[in-house]
Amino acid sequence: MSRIVRRWALGSAIALVGAFGTACSSDADVGLPAGGEPTAGGEPSGVAPTVAATPSPGGGSNADVTAMSFSFEPSDISVGRSEELLIVNTDATVDHTFTIEGEGVDEIIPAGGEVTITPDLPTGTYTVICRFHVDQGMEATLEVG
Repeated sequence: MSRIVRRWALGSAIALVGAFGTACSSDADVGLPAGGEPTAGGEPSGVAPTVAATPSPGGGSNADVTAMSFSFEPSDISVGRSEELLIVNTDATVDHTFTIEGEGVDEIIPAGGEVTITPDLPTGTYTVICRFHVDQGMEATLEVG
């Protein structure tokens, strides 16, 4: 094989690997929020977070709240005092939190995971945020009655 052909083949192989590697590793593929920061981080809230268990069979069809695509559904949540609330993260690659700052509620819901909480809060209205994605507008209102 001539030297020119070998150089062309090597250059083509490097270009192909470079293009393939770039296509497979963009921030969009791994669900990173704007700014490229990892989703399992965020500013400390002063509460030691807990991590949800692996999801139960059924894919979270019985969820009271769904964390997905940088939003909570529904965005207006109602729960009675001492009533359980099931939160399911339907995102396959992005962690979320269910946080009420200053109230001792700070749950990490890993990608594909779920958590059941019982908000021990006085009757009232609270703002729920995802600490990791609050900059993307991930918040909801929780009415405890």
